[in-house]
Amino acid sequence: MKGPSCVALLIVLNCALHAQDPDPFFTTLAPEMLDPSRAGPLPGVTATLISREQWMQLPGSFRTDVLSATMGTGVRDDRHGHWGGGLIMRHDRSGDLGWQGLRASLATAYHLRTSRNGTLSFGMSPALERTQSDPRNGRWASQYDGTGYDPSLPSGERYTNAPSSTIAMDAGISYMLVAKDKRYGAELYPRLVAGLSGTRLAVAHLSGAGNGIPSAPPRYTAHVALTLPTHAQLFDRVYFESVAHTMGPHTTARTSLGVGHATYQAKRLSEQDQPLGYRMDIGWRWMDAFFVRGHITWGPLDLGLSYGWSLPSSDQQVAGPRSVELCLRARL
Repeated sequence: MKGPSCVALLIVLNCALHAQDPDPFFTTLAPEMLDPSRAGPLPGVTATLISREQWMQLPGSFRTDVLSATMGTGVRDDRHGHWGGGLIMRHDRSGDLGWQGLRASLATAYHLRTSRNGTLSFGMSPALERTQSDPRNGRWASQYDGTGYDPSLPSGERYTNAPSSTIAMDAGISYMLVAKDKRYGAELYPRLVAGLSGTRLAVAHLSGAGNGIPSAPPRYTAHVALTLPTHAQLFDRVYFESVAHTMGPHTTARTSLGVGHATYQAKRLSEQDQPLGYRMDIGWRWMDAFFVRGHITWGPLDLGLSYGWSLPSSDQQVAGPRSVELCLRARL
């Protein structure tokens, strides 16, 4: 195979058929997408929408939309803990092969107080997954006759366009250390969050087990996020975040560093205080791309934009814009 179609096909096969799950940059605002134990760590309701387009320079770019809603019950208690829960829905699709993936998961987490400011969280999440592709839209190696592509030749592939449905179980464990900032009415904020999680730790096939599409392997994730207060003039927070994934033979990781000004749901101390905050990050995903990420906070709303550029490459088919991502979050 030659040309952009070859590159696009390899990407889709790697990401879709071998199920390399997407890794949105804005999981910093919705950590339940990484780890079910992060569902509802603090009391209240949060809804997040993320829309991501990847490999924009190639035909049939990969598109991911994620919607999550989480809730933490009760009030933080010095002696006990509280429950949290969440619903996460994800839709993946790629134009070239007509590949689509749907995933809906229901997370349940318990957040156990281990100290005055520390919480150990455990979470589990059953998920329903459905995938489907149409190999008739692909260009396969056996369809090249030495001079060009001939769609009348057999593809030699055993994949069908029949959907495949499975039930999977995810689980995670994490630790959160909170702090209070008297400048914002002593409201709690996460100082440190670290955790481990696994996706598809157990899988049961509902349909399509023999349609030729390989089952997705488990994905293991390690994540850590650190927030440090400062007294600089333009920002009052410094952020560090690192996320690593291992899925089958694939390993990837990303690290980012940022600054920002917090508002904590616009709890103003006086009428002169403004409910407007921001955060800006710059980061690097290993063997993939540099990215910038930023969001503004207006009261209970967050609006964010992230953009990624591929690492320098002489291959123009994979160089250039890598991804763009939009995020909207509301806290109640």
